[in-house]
Amino acid sequence: MRSPFAYVSDPGLSDERPTNMAGVVSGSYEFTVKLPEKQGNHIIFTIWQRERAANGAGGSGETFHSVSDVTFAK
Repeated sequence: MRSPFAYVSDPGLSDERPTNMAGVVSGSYEFTVKLPEKQGNHIIFTIWQRERAANGAGGSGETFHSVSDVTFAK
């Protein structure tokens, strides 16, 4: 297993905070990381965790995963 090339703790919300159809403010987290020097096709596997559920209940939190198929220029 390879080591992570980036670790982000407590990223800030985007300054652009759109509202959804119900009028609830939403937003996205933004952070900057240095990508490794690679060439060709790769996969970036991301794990995102939060300490508690959005409603404040529970203590074990939630974990989310995403996979990005990327191509680094040669």
